[in-house]
Amino acid sequence: EKEPSGVFVCGWIVNCFWTLDIGVSLITGFHRETQLEVRWRSIIEFYMTRWFFFDVLVVLPDWIFLFFQYDENLEDGLSTLRVLKVIRFLRLMRLIKLQRLIGDVFGRINSDSALASMRLFALMVMILMVMHVIACMWFLIGDSKHGWAAELRNGDLADRYWVALLWSLSHLQGSTCMADLQTGERIYVAVVMLISLALTGLFIASTTNKLQEGVDFARDLTSQRSALRAFAQRNRTSPELCVQIRQHLEAQMISRDTHSRDERLLKLLSPGLYKDLLFQMRGGTCSRHVLFDFLGARNSRFFRQMCSEGFETNTWQVGETVFCAGDACKHFRFVRDGSFKYLHSSVLDAEGFKTQGTRHFERQTTPISSEIIAGRSSTFIGEWDDKAHTLAHGNYISEACLWTLWECCGLCVSSEEGTMYTMNTETFREVVTQYPEVLWMSVLYARQFVLKLNKTPMTDLLEPPQVSEWEPEAIDVVHSEDQDLPWEEELPSHISKHVARAAVKLAQLIASEGLDENRPHHGFTVIVGDEEKLATCGRAGFNPFQGHDLRLVNSQGQMDKDVFDTLRRNAFHGDGAITLDSQTGKVIASGWFVGDIRLGGSAGGARSRSAKAIAQQAGNCYVIKASEDSRGKVILHLGTNVQPFSGKLKE
Repeated sequence: EKEPSGVFVCGWIVNCFWTLDIGVSLITGFHRETQLEVRWRSIIEFYMTRWFFFDVLVVLPDWIFLFFQYDENLEDGLSTLRVLKVIRFLRLMRLIKLQRLIGDVFGRINSDSALASMRLFALMVMILMVMHVIACMWFLIGDSKHGWAAELRNGDLADRYWVALLWSLSHLQGSTCMADLQTGERIYVAVVMLISLALTGLFIASTTNKLQEGVDFARDLTSQRSALRAFAQRNRTSPELCVQIRQHLEAQMISRDTHSRDERLLKLLSPGLYKDLLFQMRGGTCSRHVLFDFLGARNSRFFRQMCSEGFETNTWQVGETVFCAGDACKHFRFVRDGSFKYLHSSVLDAEGFKTQGTRHFERQTTPISSEIIAGRSSTFIGEWDDKAHTLAHGNYISEACLWTLWECCGLCVSSEEGTMYTMNTETFREVVTQYPEVLWMSVLYARQFVLKLNKTPMTDLLEPPQVSEWEPEAIDVVHSEDQDLPWEEELPSHISKHVARAAVKLAQLIASEGLDENRPHHGFTVIVGDEEKLATCGRAGFNPFQGHDLRLVNSQGQMDKDVFDTLRRNAFHGDGAITLDSQTGKVIASGWFVGDIRLGGSAGGARSRSAKAIAQQAGNCYVIKASEDSRGKVILHLGTNVQPFSGKLKE
């Protein structure tokens, strides 16, 4: 018997969908552990070894059946169609893949109301599917000589299906007819009534739960408003402040469930994953600041810990005051999202200032007080918007509190609902003091920041000093006593401390005394690294040392003076670096250039960026750089570590 045209069309639609799914799967990336894989060959191999043959096995019989089931000439020749009908039951295995697709769809929905609607819709679809199966079984039981469907046997298939479906749906509201039924049919009716009762209860419970959540929220909101009115009457609170408190409470209640779910989710994460998550959330915003971007590039462990432990997240509603002029400031703030307005106290305290618009204030004979500002902050910002600074994503405010005692110099108000990352000064100090190099760089930065602060009008929006004013290469450091070799205890296994010490002495002598015949040097770089690995990171042009076996370190572990003189006469005249083997001290080349300087960042000249870059390559190199005007001071690099050095090494 042929299927109705509607069933036939649905079959084509379903087959087309799952066939297109095969093509889409061949161009869809996947996650290999934690990395997204988007290479074509890897995607095809991944799909071929997992779902491809199963998908083809399920789809192909359907297409064959659809093409040939209506061909009467092939009906006798294609006895395999009966086998294909059996194989078509494999379509039920699609439910496994369909469940995964539905899970992906639900995982992409961020709206609570949309998610609740989708879940309710999915529940209704599930109930309808169960009713469909029950209707089919009911028709199968009744399709006998004395069954209830005997009189419908000559009718249209669609009519018979709708009669059975309406019978199954009628059990959801409790009505059914038990007359003129056989014993087997009555037993089936009893079982169906129990199933329908369970499904009806499930649907009512889910719907009631969603409605109850709304009722509970409205009840909580009403009780909060009543408590607020009673509190305001007892304490004679101003109407403006009551409005702000009410708006804040309403917003907090709306986001309460979201925060509660987030907290439950984060508690399931391990400490390492939790820190990685916070680093991903906050790192992009915090790196907008020049200091944190600089420190993050040189010490990723510090930056990760600072992002995970150093900040708190605060949400502000429209018109809410972040701080007022004269407030003691102990928090450095980054804007994550939303918009904030900052108005300097000089504008607020200006005498004779009249607001724009229809409202005007009388001439002020005394500065506007912070209390008035706090109560009417949103109004003030709106009227003086042309004189206010706008803070958006990535902007920061009140940095000065990290480096000195500070009082806020103006009014900051949220003009839109927004979020800030807030860093407490004490927390910042606790994290920084755990990393000596970061502490040292922070001190260099703080000195330049305070110098700039003392030269400019007091404001919470002071731009930080440029990197060139405070990075290690810009700071002169004079050591009064003999010093140990920097990072001597941290040298990689392929770098000999004798070779590193000899290279530093070589660089200091050239920087302080110049070249032979009293000629000045023009800046240079000495690289101590593994010879084989350095060959993969760069090359030399003309190399006068190729084929020679000159070693800067003698058998006693000291600098060889003859080799020093040879280098002084021949190695420092052209561009490029002098490279030394890190184990033997052999002079590899002069005029050597690094192939990739991207790790050196964008600050500084080519020689400075090349030194930073090669220090992080070839398994880490010990790099000594002297600028053109150096008279003994050198800059040392090892991996991401940077340190200026002058004075004398301990023997």
